[in-house]
Amino acid sequence: DCSFGRYYSWAMAVDSATLRTTINMKCGYERYCGLTETIRGVCPEGWHLPDTAEFRMLFDYVVKTTGDSSSASLKTLGEWAPYVPVDGDDYDPHMTEATNAIGFSIRPSGRYYCEEYGLDGETHDELRCKFESINEMAKFWTSGDRSGFYAYVFATNNDYDFMRLVGAETKSNYHPVRCVKD
Repeated sequence: DCSFGRYYSWAMAVDSATLRTTINMKCGYERYCGLTETIRGVCPEGWHLPDTAEFRMLFDYVVKTTGDSSSASLKTLGEWAPYVPVDGDDYDPHMTEATNAIGFSIRPSGRYYCEEYGLDGETHDELRCKFESINEMAKFWTSGDRSGFYAYVFATNNDYDFMRLVGAETKSNYHPVRCVKD
């Protein structure tokens, strides 16, 4: 769905090809990088891919500015699907109404991911890729990786009203990025 911009695997987001040629660092799926310097990645000149500390600064700013840890002040108006509670959920329907009060304009871009399927039940003969959770969630890559298989993303959803950093996002999933001005 191109209306949400480009989607990148983590290796693409950090521009692992450039890291390999400029500083001889092999980054990507199945490779832990432990990046500590500012990474431009796919961001334009003068911008960089945020690290987890920069997203934590955003969290702190939202709390200081709005008085709560709600992600509603970061979400675009009119694009998020309403959450339909499951029986037994303790859910306040007003909790996730987007206000975009901060002006960060998070759009519910979902994710793009691939799974391997074995046609004979044992081998992985086919790769199936699809979009999921459009209008229900948004995740943005950070420059931080947790292991060879997982990296950190900033995440928000329509069924919870808080921001979080998730460290168990598979590097082979595809998400948009939000660049930070240098």
